[in-house]
Amino acid sequence: MDASLLFLLSLPLLVAMLLAAGGVVLLLGSIQSLVMGVALVLGTALVDSLQSGQPLLHIGLALYPGDLMCLILLPAALVRWLRPGERPAIPLGWWMFSGAVMLSLGQGLLSFGTKAGVQVRDYFYFVVVASYVMSFPYRPELLQRLLSWLAGLGGVLLLLTTYRWIVYYTPIPSLLPPGGVYNIDGPIRVIWSNDALLLGQLLIGALYFADAAPALRTLRLWVPVLLGYVLALQHRSVWGAVLVGALSPLLSGRRAASAWRQLGLFALILSVVVLPLMLAPRSELAAQIGQSAQRAVRGQDTTAERLQSWGVILRRWVDLGPRSIAIGNPFGTDNSRYVIDSEGTPRLLEYGAHNMYVQTVFNTGLLGLAGFVATLVAVLRGLRRRIAADPTQPLPVLLFTLTVTLVVYFVPYGVTYVQGLWLGLGATCAAVARAPVSWRGGRHAVA
Repeated sequence: MDASLLFLLSLPLLVAMLLAAGGVVLLLGSIQSLVMGVALVLGTALVDSLQSGQPLLHIGLALYPGDLMCLILLPAALVRWLRPGERPAIPLGWWMFSGAVMLSLGQGLLSFGTKAGVQVRDYFYFVVVASYVMSFPYRPELLQRLLSWLAGLGGVLLLLTTYRWIVYYTPIPSLLPPGGVYNIDGPIRVIWSNDALLLGQLLIGALYFADAAPALRTLRLWVPVLLGYVLALQHRSVWGAVLVGALSPLLSGRRAASAWRQLGLFALILSVVVLPLMLAPRSELAAQIGQSAQRAVRGQDTTAERLQSWGVILRRWVDLGPRSIAIGNPFGTDNSRYVIDSEGTPRLLEYGAHNMYVQTVFNTGLLGLAGFVATLVAVLRGLRRRIAADPTQPLPVLLFTLTVTLVVYFVPYGVTYVQGLWLGLGATCAAVARAPVSWRGGRHAVA
């Protein structure tokens, strides 16, 4: 047989072997090093953003970037939690929430098959990433390195946003995606809300906590640009999360004078960016931002529709009986419901609740919701204890602020694995305020 033909025939096998070997290297590296695992998470987030949330592979079923990530991080997390050794004292509520999600998934797979897997996907990613991060002890120097990577991802998102705006508004039809827009919710929203939230979180980090990491000091020069892009993208729910995050230092237990200085700086930057934009004559962007803000305040557009939707889902959850109230309805359960739109016309919605808390109580009942809320409370309280013990350390205050933005963001949106990364880091930092658990027995004081 010709050597070139033999090579071509064996090429798929060689590629498969290389991919398998690469997967084993990533798995072993992720078990030993949080850096490796977080690099995988951020790489997945980058591919997801470039793909606009579309599947990466089709092999009988659609595989998303997050699916491939979890093939590595799920076994890595299991190995780390099952092998003997010291572990951070993670809140009991997290295990309640994770267990409720897996119980609902198991029931859903038995009842609805792959439909349950499709519906649970974001929850599954979130649980895997957060549980993996929580298996490592808190190390400030490592968090500083991760912040530099997140700042790099934010820079790529700024470039991607700029490129897509140029393509859409020039326009360059040959470079546009099928359908002609990047987001059906609005042509200017060229990246998804979770990516816009990351830009908003980096904005808060660079503005308030530039002394926490070298990357944030560098990013501080880009604060006006970050703020301008967050406003221009017009994800109003992200605006709310960023504004509440900007107020959160007043709740963190940090010195009041320092918190008020930070708020004053935020107000100054906001005015420097917004006032010229609003005063510019014939500014279409300024008009759009103003109209978006007015509609949000008045409860128009998607706001009123979502409120109706949440009410319908909650009534259905209660009407389905005690079992539904206690442990929820399996993933894969029909989510469709009718709402009345702004024109008074009934409209069928088939997507999720657009609210993490409502969707969680529907699919995992009071067990899952109580576990998740208890986790958030435990993380925030633990971070406050850390801040009270040493108010000069900026990283715990940063994690407190970012956790607050998650609490707000989850009202109009669901979970994402990048937010699972933040929650996991916050939980490990909060756990240092308590004694870490040793799986060989007993507790050990923090060094």
